[in-house]
Amino acid sequence: MKKLLLIFFICISMLGAQDYVVTNIIKIPHSDFDNVRIILNNFLVIENIKVYKEGVVQFPYYHSKKGSRFPYIEILDSQVEQNILIAIKTNQAKDFYSLTEPSFEIKNIQLWKGSKRKANVEVMLDSKIVIFCGVMAGKNGDWIAWPASKKFDNKYHKDIYLLNSSLKEKIETAIFKNIFE
Repeated sequence: MKKLLLIFFICISMLGAQDYVVTNIIKIPHSDFDNVRIILNNFLVIENIKVYKEGVVQFPYYHSKKGSRFPYIEILDSQVEQNILIAIKTNQAKDFYSLTEPSFEIKNIQLWKGSKRKANVEVMLDSKIVIFCGVMAGKNGDWIAWPASKKFDNKYHKDIYLLNSSLKEKIETAIFKNIFE
């Protein structure tokens, strides 16, 4: 019986790691749009999702000085995207618990020269979500710039970040290893 329960929990954990659901949602209404903050699977926060009155959903992006837009995140899996859109539309989150961390892969490293920015990297989670990050040179050493944008107080605030510090540390270590080794 104990073996069956253990197998059951392992299978549930594996399924949970493969499916992404909105486990927390907060909507802040504005005149033209709602500003939405979601948490996926209790570990990934996506802030500043704009939901316009006509139903258009816009994930956060970087707006360059030249007017170009670059996404901070890309949802690769249509079921994950559907889960997010349904949660936003209904303003309802789901309960979710997983014993496993998501798998991740560091992809598409683009090195920069002559800049504080040393590289752009993509962090792929479970082959379902891609987060676009930067590697920056700082006074106290190199650091990972998770997607952030300048707000009304003229300070940068993260738009996408991990709540699980252990997972964040593993990802950042892998990024540095891929760039500097």
